[in-house]
Amino acid sequence: MKGITPIIATIVLLLITMGLLAMAYTFMSGLFNVEKSFVYPTDAITCAAATGGGNVINLYVFNNGQQPLAIGGTPWASSFDILEVDGTAVATGTATIAASKTGKLLIDYRCGATAPAGCSSTNHRVRAGIGTNIQEITVVCP
Repeated sequence: MKGITPIIATIVLLLITMGLLAMAYTFMSGLFNVEKSFVYPTDAITCAAATGGGNVINLYVFNNGQQPLAIGGTPWASSFDILEVDGTAVATGTATIAASKTGKLLIDYRCGATAPAGCSSTNHRVRAGIGTNIQEITVVCP
């Protein structure tokens, strides 16, 4: 009885190696997924009278991604590529929202004014985005 020829043995070993490499790639690609995403929860945005006068806007986001969301700080450290109120870029404080948690994105924002002034009594459009996930929400200040 003859054994397996060396050519067939080499082909079988190559197929086994390719299968193991494909399994390792599939496993490793799942480990290094850096998806960052958010949604606006119910009652995500409020505009209310501030202490001392004027209106302030507060905006909450829910981190439905797999990585923490960095807010504020240096532009390259922030997860958000865009954060605007009425077309004007907004600077925020520095914070982190853990995966599967809700946190404040805007805290007592006064529409560019300084205390005691604040946002006018009208509709305000807020846009926030990470990559191509840019979401818009409108709030009415009293």
